[in-house]
Amino acid sequence: MLDNHHIPVLLNEVKQYLIDENPIFIDGESVESFTFFDGTLGGGGYTKMMLELDPRINIIGSDLDNLAIQNFWEFTGLDQQTYESKTKFIQASFLDAVQSLPDKSLDGVVLDLGFSSNQMEIGSRGFAYLAKDQEEPFDLRFDETAGSPAYEVIKSLKSSKELGNIIFNYSGETLARKIAENLYNDIRQTPSKSVVTVAQALVAIRKGIPKQFLHKEYGILSRIWQALRIWINDELNILEQFLPVALKKLKSGGRLVVVDFHSLEDKIVTKWMRNMAEPISVNKFGVKTFLTKLKTRRGVEPTAEEVAANPRSRSGTLRCLEKV
Repeated sequence: MLDNHHIPVLLNEVKQYLIDENPIFIDGESVESFTFFDGTLGGGGYTKMMLELDPRINIIGSDLDNLAIQNFWEFTGLDQQTYESKTKFIQASFLDAVQSLPDKSLDGVVLDLGFSSNQMEIGSRGFAYLAKDQEEPFDLRFDETAGSPAYEVIKSLKSSKELGNIIFNYSGETLARKIAENLYNDIRQTPSKSVVTVAQALVAIRKGIPKQFLHKEYGILSRIWQALRIWINDELNILEQFLPVALKKLKSGGRLVVVDFHSLEDKIVTKWMRNMAEPISVNKFGVKTFLTKLKTRRGVEPTAEEVAANPRSRSGTLRCLEKV
C-alpha cells in the first residue's frame, strides 16, 4: 500500500463541530442518509473518519490535485468495495466543485487549507524546499494541467520589484525584496524552454539571505515557498469566493468548518464568519433574526499533545459557522 504521509489536523475537533454537534445529525435518527462535502480531500483523513463513523454518511470530496483522488483508497486503507458507493470524487478546486452542487443539499462542509504532506513527499512539483529530489521542477501548481509552472510565471513578471511585493504581501518576510531580486534575475537568465529546478531556486533564494539570518534559513524558506504556492494557485481569491457559495449549499442546521494555517486565510475566514453571524433584521420588539450562528467565537487550536505528535499542526485554527 502507498504510504500516507499526511496526518489530519484537528481531527477530533472537526468531528465534534462538523458532526457530533451538528443539529441535522443530532436530530436525524430517522434520516436515511447524510451528505457532507470535503473540499480538500488531501490524504483523506476527514473523509475516512466520516465514512467509518456512520453508515448513513455519504461524501462528496474534491481536490485540485489528482494525486489525492487517484490514491484515496491506498492512502486511507479503506475497502473500496465497501465504501465506493458512498463517495463521489471531483478533481477541481473546492470552489468549482461546490458550485456544481445543488443549493441546500449538504449537511456539512469541511475545508482544510493546509498543505498535504503527500504532495511534499510524492508530488514531484517542487512543493518541498528540502525535497529528496531537488531536481524536481520549481512548479508549485496543484493541478499541472492548468496554468503555468512557478518559474514561467515569475519569468513573465515585469520586474523583481513586482515579485518582491508578491512575496512580501503573502508572507510578511522582511527579506522578500532582496530574495526576489536574486530569484527573478536567476530565473530570467535561464534559457527560454529550460525547466528551473528546486535546486536552482534554492541557490537563488539563499543568495538573498544575509549571513546573520542563516540560523533562520528554514523559516525563511518555508515562508517563501508558502507565499509563492498561495500566489501561483490563487488560493486566497478562491477561498473568498468559496465561503458564500458553500453557505448556499448547506441545509438549515448544516455546518461549515474551516481549518486554516495562514494568517491571511484566517483573516478572510474570521471576518466573513463574523459578518455572516450579525443579525439580518430586528423587529419593533427588538427580536433579532439571524441567518447563521458563529459556533467558534475564538478559533480552536490543536492541543499540546497533538502538536507534540504532529508539529505541522501547530499553526492550525478551526472555525465553524452554522446555518440557521
